[in-house]
Amino acid sequence: MLNTKNLLLILLLGLPVVASAGTPHTHHVAFKPAHVRHFDDGIERALLRQRQEIRAGIRRGELTRQEARKLLREHERIAQLKARYERDGRLSRDEREKLWHALNRVQRAIYNERHDAQRRRA
Repeated sequence: MLNTKNLLLILLLGLPVVASAGTPHTHHVAFKPAHVRHFDDGIERALLRQRQEIRAGIRRGELTRQEARKLLREHERIAQLKARYERDGRLSRDEREKLWHALNRVQRAIYNERHDAQRRRA
């Protein structure tokens, strides 16, 4: 028979195992339908990378305020378009192609604006 000391030890050692038994990484994808969640086409990563590049351009003074606002508007438009396309629970091939085309267009604009002669004044 287990005495209270051994029972307490078993409970304390078993608690972390039980607490960590939940499904991992569900907090950031739970809002998407399962069939959208499992297909990773890289669009979400591309959106994140573009936002980071725009912020880096702002931080380094490579983008004027006007350029940054324009690029962020375009970036947000693509994110909204993606959300609208995903409302039915999936992205069709045509929708993915349109999103990639728009992402590539904005990526070229980010590069061009960051490397032109215009700089933000301090």
